[in-house]
Amino acid sequence: MHLHAPVARGLWRAKREESASRAATPHHVMKCEHCMKYVVQHFSPHCHCDVLDAMNQKRDGLEEMYNSLCNPNSRCNNLDKEESRAAALMKCHTLQSKVLYKESRQLAKTRDTLAFALAQNGDHQYAAHYCKLSCESVEATMGGTSIELGRELHKLSLLLFQSGQHIKARATASRALSILSIYLSPEHVDCQDLIQLLDVCV
Repeated sequence: MHLHAPVARGLWRAKREESASRAATPHHVMKCEHCMKYVVQHFSPHCHCDVLDAMNQKRDGLEEMYNSLCNPNSRCNNLDKEESRAAALMKCHTLQSKVLYKESRQLAKTRDTLAFALAQNGDHQYAAHYCKLSCESVEATMGGTSIELGRELHKLSLLLFQSGQHIKARATASRALSILSIYLSPEHVDCQDLIQLLDVCV
């Protein structure tokens, strides 16, 4: 049933005035979950306390840690001899996962670098796991047909093949080739590499 125009306008005006009143008059008094102070909030029980500054400092520290680990000129002199580069990156990834969005590009870069470090150590199955997580992040941020995703899938297909998962490697290589073919010629080295991989994974 349709409302008459005057009635509809009256309802709309009442809702608008109610929203304006709520915006002008604080109506939620909550205790901040971090500093335990009572604050007036409409949507979130958090205030802008020192915890937020601490989280920002931790995020900056993680970025500095990542840059030192991923710098090709760095020899990781600040690490203990027992702690490998892969183990340090894994620790960095664990901390980043707590403070960054799961689609964060920085987190995707860490996963990609961690996968490379694990592959260098010969742990291809674990490397494929982190490379797959990197692919999911890249797909969420760059799109399902982006060249960035195609290149990540290319790396994932190689890791899957090296870990003995030939069926998954073939499916991943096929998708990577379909994406990269949009941007690259069939003679490109990446496309040729994927074509050879598809021939091997029979």
